[in-house]
Amino acid sequence: MTTMNDVVTGALKRLRVINARQTPDGVSASDGLAALNDMMHSWKAKGVDTDHDTLEAADDFPLDDEHVQGVKALLAVRLASDYGVAIDEGVARDAGMGWSGLEAEFVKPAEDATVDAGLRNLTSRRYGAAILGQ
Repeated sequence: MTTMNDVVTGALKRLRVINARQTPDGVSASDGLAALNDMMHSWKAKGVDTDHDTLEAADDFPLDDEHVQGVKALLAVRLASDYGVAIDEGVARDAGMGWSGLEAEFVKPAEDATVDAGLRNLTSRRYGAAILGQ
């Protein structure tokens, strides 16, 4: 099982702050964990409610395994400025895909959503229907 510390370590490796065989020092691990908890709490304001509680380093990562890589990349993006490191193309791509995966799982459309009649009768819609003989 992936731990919160595994996610922090993975993010620091993606930034090349530590190499593949290192573990973060106490300060980096603590700062990374705080950033991870803060980041996951902030998602609720963006419509991604993972029902996150503040976790410790040894706690299991609370999301399904398919989100681990994306969250590591999102955390790497979040930590990059703290370490003065540029975000490479692969990390940026993985972060974008990770965020899309989180939105796909956790953002639910409102059940009572309605569409204004004016939007249902746009000129382009009427023109398309005329072309198709409807």
